[in-house]
Amino acid sequence: MKKRVLLTMLFILLLVLTACSLSAASLSDVTVTFENADETYEAGEFVPYIVTLKDDRDNYLTVDEVYLYINMEGMNHPMEGTMEEMESGVYELPLPLSMAGEWYVVVTVKQGEEEREETFTVYGEGERVMEYMKGYNHDEK
Repeated sequence: MKKRVLLTMLFILLLVLTACSLSAASLSDVTVTFENADETYEAGEFVPYIVTLKDDRDNYLTVDEVYLYINMEGMNHPMEGTMEEMESGVYELPLPLSMAGEWYVVVTVKQGEEEREETFTVYGEGERVMEYMKGYNHDEK
């Protein structure tokens, strides 16, 4: 009887471990959507940038960290910070742009030791905002 109980418990443990490993999505299987991609924003205005994460079954996904970095090619005007999860799988961070032009956006998603980056583009218009020309880090405010 003890042997049967022990085998049953081992079998259940094996099933649980297998289910956990199957449900743990690799970041390579995650769909990263930058809701603001290719949009144009007025320089100096804080815009709520939004990232959504979904697994391969189209379910919203919570991860350890989503970091947003925005800059212009060849320039040093970094706008950055850790995004806040507003609801499951939906992350938001308000940031300004300092001037008109094309800005590249790097979304970094971290889960445990795994990290993934996706790159997008946004555009600024209007006059330079000197207050943000040296960058802005939301995490240091």
